[in-house]
Amino acid sequence: KDPHNIAKLIRETSRKVPFDIVVDNVGGAALEAALKCTRWGGQICVVGFATGSIPSLPANILLVKNLTVHGIYWGGHLSQ
Repeated sequence: KDPHNIAKLIRETSRKVPFDIVVDNVGGAALEAALKCTRWGGQICVVGFATGSIPSLPANILLVKNLTVHGIYWGGHLSQ
């Protein structure tokens, strides 16, 4: 649950290559860690909060890394 450990695991798994797109359905510390592993100009798609924890995203990281965050309410797509 420690975001530093999660970010370290993500970096090791991805061979230290930052991600272009992150699809997060977990929320909590995992989303905060994913921010650190997303490349400059990357995109983050928030789909859900399986952990039950709704994170607050630090705007300074979004600004400095020029990240775009998309909120996707799947139930809304299904009803359209």
